[in-house]
Amino acid sequence: MMDYIVWVITQIEQKQAQINNRNNELLLLSDKIKQTQFEHEKQLDDLASQLAQKEHLLSDKQNNVIETQNELDKMNEQSRKLTALIDKNQQHIQQQTEIQPRQD
Repeated sequence: MMDYIVWVITQIEQKQAQINNRNNELLLLSDKIKQTQFEHEKQLDDLASQLAQKEHLLSDKQNNVIETQNELDKMNEQSRKLTALIDKNQQHIQQQTEIQPRQD
């Protein structure tokens, strides 16, 4: 009977040691998971910061494009006005030359 009790205690101690080992493995795994999660969160923060910077740059470039387009629109309008003025002047010159014959 005593041998049986010793055997049961030994079995219990072995199981307890296995449980402790498994718990230690799980704790190490949990620490690795936490570290990996921390690293991923840091990477996400860095990427979010980079994205915000790029969005800001893109916004600046879009504003520059809008300003350039506005300037081009103004220049095109001035060009249309100048073209109309040139056409008007050419018509005036042509009318003048038709009215006044050439004197050689």
